[in-house]
Amino acid sequence: MRPPIKTYFIDTLDNCLVYRDTSVQYLALSYVWGNTIMFKTTFSNCTALQQPGAFLGIQPPLSPVVRDAIEVSRRLEERYLWIDALALCIPQDDEIQKAQLLTKMDSIYPQAFLTIVALSADSAESPLPGVRQGTRLANIASVQMSITDTEETLSNKFLTVRPFLTDVLRNRSYNSRGWTFQGSCLSRRCLIFMDHGTFFHCYSGLESDSGLTMSDSWPERNTLSAVLETQDTSLDVGYQYTLFTQLVFDFSERKQTYSEDSLKAVSGIFAIFSSRFGWRFLAGMPSLLMGRALL
Repeated sequence: MRPPIKTYFIDTLDNCLVYRDTSVQYLALSYVWGNTIMFKTTFSNCTALQQPGAFLGIQPPLSPVVRDAIEVSRRLEERYLWIDALALCIPQDDEIQKAQLLTKMDSIYPQAFLTIVALSADSAESPLPGVRQGTRLANIASVQMSITDTEETLSNKFLTVRPFLTDVLRNRSYNSRGWTFQGSCLSRRCLIFMDHGTFFHCYSGLESDSGLTMSDSWPERNTLSAVLETQDTSLDVGYQYTLFTQLVFDFSERKQTYSEDSLKAVSGIFAIFSSRFGWRFLAGMPSLLMGRALL
């Protein structure tokens, strides 16, 4: 794991920005920004935003997903929150600091105590379902069943169930955007907010807020866990490459608004392979296996 780095966090108790390093315990938020007009931290307002209560009167106000993430942090008694989209936690007109931070996502997400994943949100205007009253949908997925016993067959009976995580992943903007890839892959623990419920996912398994242990999975997280959880830096190079190509394949199916952002959006993944296995990259390809990567 990389050493702590300095960055801005939201102080969820004092409603302001604070400058700390990643050795403090903090939560992170990963979500789809969308076309929402977001309040942005800049050089001109950065000092004022570090005053207690600064976020209470800003215009435009904090987006629903950010407000809900702050509320979740408070309920979990976690003071510090780092925001994935960078609009708040780094001055947007500081191009040097932005560029530096984008290459250090392997420090931000793995060191977070937990990442709040707004899986059902199509933009920052979407709330985290269930945080506020009336924002969660009823369980509406139904399975038709026929039940046979010794007396008769009971047909056309319906059992209402929650959708599986893998089914939701296929149909949400979160899993189709390039910038959210690292947030989901690099985080040790994820608290996943969906329309119909909340899930907790770590490398040991998945549980729902109903108390049921799920056999469902999150493929990208499962792939990278093989790298993050290992202490063996001498894994077979072929196996290393298999893991890497699977992650690249998963990422290549996602969309980037600007194609030039593609390498930035996976820089943390590359850094993990560099620190674990000594890989070096050229134009997004591992130099050690350049011949194979070009095929």
